[in-house]
Amino acid sequence: MAKNVLMKYYNPATQTYQEVHPLTKTTNVYNNEGKTVQELIDEHKAAAAPHSGHETPTGAQAKVDAHANRTDNPHSVTKSQVGLGNVENYGIATQAEAEAGSVNNKYMTPLRTKQAIDVLQAVKSVAGKTGNVTLTKNDVGLSNVDNVKQASKTEFVSHNNDTTRHITSAERTAWNNKAEVSQIPTKISQLENDREYVTQEELGDAGYGDMLKSVYDTDNDGKVDMAEAADSVPWTGVTGKPSTFPPSSHTHIISNITGLQVALDGKMSVGPLTWNDLKGVI
Repeated sequence: MAKNVLMKYYNPATQTYQEVHPLTKTTNVYNNEGKTVQELIDEHKAAAAPHSGHETPTGAQAKVDAHANRTDNPHSVTKSQVGLGNVENYGIATQAEAEAGSVNNKYMTPLRTKQAIDVLQAVKSVAGKTGNVTLTKNDVGLSNVDNVKQASKTEFVSHNNDTTRHITSAERTAWNNKAEVSQIPTKISQLENDREYVTQEELGDAGYGDMLKSVYDTDNDGKVDMAEAADSVPWTGVTGKPSTFPPSSHTHIISNITGLQVALDGKMSVGPLTWNDLKGVI
């Protein structure tokens, strides 16, 4: 009769293979340690992972949680793979680094930026003044400048074209040729030494008289009163005129004599005359 071949299983506890007798119930088979097959199966299912390639739900969740909480980039993901290829791996600057402004491998937060501005750009003093400073034009080098509004282009052009306020080159030359105040004599003795100097008496002796506008032009019309009287002298008031006025030999043209041309046109032509010329003549 052939020998029966029994199944064996590996017992991790003893690291040996044990025979399993085929019976209808697992509870009826015992191993060398006195455990039934069912007990061994239950122990196998309840054993902690890893074991024989099996995992419990609790153990599997623990592994998932552990993997999710890792921060050491277990999959070696690069910054380019997450769309940050151009971003440098810089830290945040400290306040000291921000205020010093000497590093270029740190990022600045709004707070660090304000701290840097307060230190690097803060105005310590203005024109030697500190605190709540009020400046004057002297402080900014404009002591000689008046606080007046600049003229517009229209006002400038109008002023530039004002011939009353401005002089021409000829007027300037004429004025420059005039005597200075220091050159005008202030004493009679200085005038007497001037060969072009004359006195009022000398003028009177020369027949020039005392020509005062207030005397000879009383109506202030720019014309001597006696000259105005001469303009309206009557014929009888003219002296030295001739008693007769004999005509001199002279000639006139037809146009000088009023009506002469009309009178001549009404005269008959000088002969010889034709019959037609005599028709109607009485």
